[in-house]
Amino acid sequence: MKNVTLTASKRVAGNKSKTNALRRQGFIPAVVYGAGEEIPVSVNAREFNKTFHGAISENIRIDLDISGDKKRQVLIKDYQYDPIKSKIVHLDFIELDPNKPIKTHVPVHLEGNAPGVKLGGILEFFTQELEVECLPKDLPEYIVVNIDNLNLGDSIHVADISLPNGVKIISSNEQTVVAVTHATKESTDVVSEEETEEEVSE
Repeated sequence: MKNVTLTASKRVAGNKSKTNALRRQGFIPAVVYGAGEEIPVSVNAREFNKTFHGAISENIRIDLDISGDKKRQVLIKDYQYDPIKSKIVHLDFIELDPNKPIKTHVPVHLEGNAPGVKLGGILEFFTQELEVECLPKDLPEYIVVNIDNLNLGDSIHVADISLPNGVKIISSNEQTVVAVTHATKESTDVVSEEETEEEVSE
């Protein structure tokens, strides 16, 4: 599991003008939930963006070093994004208890080459992340799905995936993760038309 460090400062909650002022000063307002309390904090937007490179994930463990408080291990549970300003305007962190299972989403990484694609099939990646349950120490950075044996017309479902020790998938076992499908009739017709045009021009 990937692990990163962020610094944070406590802030006063419930004051919209101060919250907006924080954003103008280059900070992201946030709240840490868990352990029976809610802690309003702010994190430096530049530091956050540099750490996550614009790709926020729910399964990256964060050592959140809060000024004037203890360091807490958290995950990003939710966030608010302003599409007009192209920036994150709020974060929700959930504090981890090392002895309690957590539910979160983990990305799926495909590995290998599907033989069915070489036969003219189309690789369709239906499920790019899965919901899992496990202890924080067992949370994987991603789940690998090997497609080396995926022939034309074959598919891989959640039930077919090999999981790391201690990890349980909550998503439905019948859910299709990846498949090699036959080319559509429309695609075939386009190819046939192109071949016909070539024959006529000859």
